[in-house]
Amino acid sequence: MYLHAQSDEREEGKYNDHGNLIISFAEEKNIPLYEDLEMGLTEDWYRRSDFIHLSDIGQEGMASILYEALRPVVRQELHSQSDLNARERLMDVK
Repeated sequence: MYLHAQSDEREEGKYNDHGNLIISFAEEKNIPLYEDLEMGLTEDWYRRSDFIHLSDIGQEGMASILYEALRPVVRQELHSQSDLNARERLMDVK
């Protein structure tokens, strides 16, 4: 799960009540949570005069965070898929 801070949360350095509810939910359900407030979020991530929507720089920042978070998951899935394909090929040979 990805939690994106509003600009006022970034300025204060903490999430509001809604953000804290999301954090609590993720903790209760043991869901990995990626908080951009903790991962380099800066003012230039936002569109000018917009409190939530990301600029091109912000989109790149979010993509970088998600890429790093998902890379091990994708690698594991590809590895599992590769193992499955190898087992299937062995079964075809027999």
